[in-house]
Amino acid sequence: MNYFDMPENTEEEKAKKEIAECNYCINGLCRTMKQMRVPQNQWKDNVMVKTYLERIKKAELILNKEVA
Repeated sequence: MNYFDMPENTEEEKAKKEIAECNYCINGLCRTMKQMRVPQNQWKDNVMVKTYLERIKKAELILNKEVA
């Protein structure tokens, strides 16, 4: 199931969808940076990558609270 079709009824489902969406976007950004010949050691400094990683961290915190 792709992340566009994932249900969002609970906070856990919303967090899982957020992680899937961010991973998809990061993957696209990395492909683009590779095509643009941006050195891999600079990818982590990209503003959009940092934003997606922050969103993933927040979603993981929500998932960890749901489990505990």
